[in-house]
Amino acid sequence: MANIIQSMVLDKIGTPKFRAYLNLSSLKHKLTAGNISNVLTPGYRAREIDFNGEYQRAINADKGLRPAVTHPRHIALSNSPDREPKIMESKTKYSNGINNVNIDKEMTDLAINQMSYTISARMIKDKFDSLRKAITGTR
Repeated sequence: MANIIQSMVLDKIGTPKFRAYLNLSSLKHKLTAGNISNVLTPGYRAREIDFNGEYQRAINADKGLRPAVTHPRHIALSNSPDREPKIMESKTKYSNGINNVNIDKEMTDLAINQMSYTISARMIKDKFDSLRKAITGTR
């Protein structure tokens, strides 16, 4: 029954896309917070993800072949939904004299990411409110 609800209702209203967006946004927030907390750590290299690329990979994982990890020693392929987002060291040439963390950029990224996450969470809440209203028949 849960699979029917998942495929007939939840997938149709876009919850997998919202889930992917919120998960990536959460990871980006953790990476940015880590960069900020290490601003004075000598030799630390700022970390980041290709948010748009990872989001496209996540929402396109349902198309075509779906390789699945069926054993803990299997390696997830690049288009597998089981593959973790790729975390990279920042390629910036910026230097604060201690490492390559640009605190102004990181604080801006943190604020933008927080606003994007909040908007996305509100959008999915509105989707579920509309679904609840359709089921109960309330206005």
